[in-house]
Amino acid sequence: MSRKSWRRSYPHIQFYLVSGNEDRIYDSLQKGLLDFGLICRADAPRTYVFRRIPHDDAWGLMMRADNPLAVKEAVQSADPLQGPLIVSEQVMKHHELDHYFGSAAEKIEVVGTYNLLYNTIFFIEAGMGSALCFKGMADAVGSSRGLVFRPLDPVIYSANYVVWRRDQVFSRAGRLVVAALDEVFSNHA
Repeated sequence: MSRKSWRRSYPHIQFYLVSGNEDRIYDSLQKGLLDFGLICRADAPRTYVFRRIPHDDAWGLMMRADNPLAVKEAVQSADPLQGPLIVSEQVMKHHELDHYFGSAAEKIEVVGTYNLLYNTIFFIEAGMGSALCFKGMADAVGSSRGLVFRPLDPVIYSANYVVWRRDQVFSRAGRLVVAALDEVFSNHA
């Protein structure tokens, strides 16, 4: 079902969007504050019902254009990071720096964490560090501010999932959303 036909068929269904990291989404789902969550992670969330969205996000660094790494096409795990790093809370929780940078991760100066990338751009602009983030997010918030994004090489991708509790009792609107998700994303489990 297309977006336009969905709106024509169900003009009274509204979506309430809440932004946050994976922990906040899971907590809100468990408390019944949300029916659905959108999360990004490397592996499927097996404890929840999910539909994989057929769009993966590539990790990289968003930095000022005067950062020496900005002249490169990609940042490699062996590249010395030029200045401190600002990372998402989720990256720290899952030890993803260790997975990518190996023993060199111990030498990385992490000066802060974020749960929403937009606020981080002010710190990057002020020269306080570069942010490890997704390309899609960097393109949305950083390119208009003169910041640049360089992907990691080798590339690391995270998948996007719509999730909900296994025991979730949906309203009619919620059941319609599940049916639409099944129709649109059925081939991407």
